[in-house]
Amino acid sequence: MGYSLENPLDYSGDDGKLLVALFAAEVDHDADISDEPTDSVRRDAVAQIRKAVEPPCSVGPATAYLAVTYLDRFLTKRVTQVKQPWFAVFLSLACLSLASKMLDHGFSVAEFQATQPFQFMPQTIERLQYLILESLGWRMRSITPFAFLDYFLSSFPSTDPRQVQDLKDRASKTLFQVQTEETLLGFKPSVIAASALHFAAFDLFPAQYPDFESAVSSSFGFDPVIDLVSFFLPPEVFSGIR
Repeated sequence: MGYSLENPLDYSGDDGKLLVALFAAEVDHDADISDEPTDSVRRDAVAQIRKAVEPPCSVGPATAYLAVTYLDRFLTKRVTQVKQPWFAVFLSLACLSLASKMLDHGFSVAEFQATQPFQFMPQTIERLQYLILESLGWRMRSITPFAFLDYFLSSFPSTDPRQVQDLKDRASKTLFQVQTEETLLGFKPSVIAASALHFAAFDLFPAQYPDFESAVSSSFGFDPVIDLVSFFLPPEVFSGIR
């Protein structure tokens, strides 16, 4: 069964049942990292994953995003005190490899290791992958904010498909850009998706923004969304829409 960030459950049936399943499942896929040693490992590992988007590895942004998702879920379950630089590289390699397999995208371990001062044996990499999978409860179909974009976009007050696509593209770009931020780890994927769309709508379609903001925020209350909107928008802009 295929997997994508937008359709993690590979579901093609009733949309209502899919949404219920997504909102129920996202509770098990959030992440929260609160101790400094683990924060440091995350920052270093995320930097390595983001570097893999560039040559020679050239992994796709979806692969990198899923790899960071696996990393965050793993670190939520496994507090680490390992401070050696090699550990972040090791984690990023294992998460990238798992994500590429899940998305059926090519990823060369050899090319990745060629850019690193540390080398790991295949058996060692496999053991860490197993540990990560065990920590994830073998649930590799991570629920990400991308899974909720179409649901919230259905509330956008426009029938122009180009505007809807522009809004989705801008929100997607924002999600890819801000995933490195630890500020987001305390929020559910649905809230992050709504906030990215808030930002995109205010920037691209200010005339439709008030109605869209009201419709999206009513889905689960305004407060958690407005907290994240303040993260995405500059303070001077945010103060004008609060």
